[in-house]
Amino acid sequence: MKSVASRLVAVASVLVMIGSGAACSSKATPEPGQGSGGTPAGSSSGGSSSSGSSSGSSSGSSSSGGSGSTSGSSSGSSSGSSSGGSVDAGGDPLAAARAMCVQIINQDRATLKVAALTEASASDEACVDGQAQADYTANVPHAAFGQCSESAQDECPGWPGPPSSIDTSCLAQMWAEGPPAAGQDNHWLNMSNAQYTRVACGFYQDPAGTWWATQDFW
Repeated sequence: MKSVASRLVAVASVLVMIGSGAACSSKATPEPGQGSGGTPAGSSSGGSSSSGSSSGSSSGSSSSGGSGSTSGSSSGSSSGSSSGGSVDAGGDPLAAARAMCVQIINQDRATLKVAALTEASASDEACVDGQAQADYTANVPHAAFGQCSESAQDECPGWPGPPSSIDTSCLAQMWAEGPPAAGQDNHWLNMSNAQYTRVACGFYQDPAGTWWATQDFW
């Protein structure tokens, strides 16, 4: 996850957890007086994706103490034809995958009795798709962090797909990180933050057929 403040310090800290070929990172925007939080990058960072040959990251700001960041690449305007979900009435081939992503995050939040997040607007989701694509192009998780005015971001870069499998595998790994040590950040922190009220799940399929999945929190 990543936050606006953490962008100023770039990649101040990095958490890396080697998984079966997958990587994850996270970033967050700290509240005034707080540290920037860790920005995991690399092959698999706490609470990041773990699935063969896939990487993820997340960045975001936790306003309740530490800021957690999970970074992973995911860029807006998904260009993959296989979304892993049915097309909705509006013609979005990724509608089912987006809804599943939100549902999984809310199911996890419910275990802590934290209010559910609402699914962001279609325009926000398109913006997050664009961030996923931009991150892929830069080959740097969270490279486009802040372009959608989000407070935090988690990403699963370079996953084999389909998007539905990323939702179940990558998000599960992020949540499994659990609460970070005092003063540190991770994906779990962004996913569980009670101050966030909505989330947008974006996807981008690169020319090689792998996916970058990004989750922005507001």
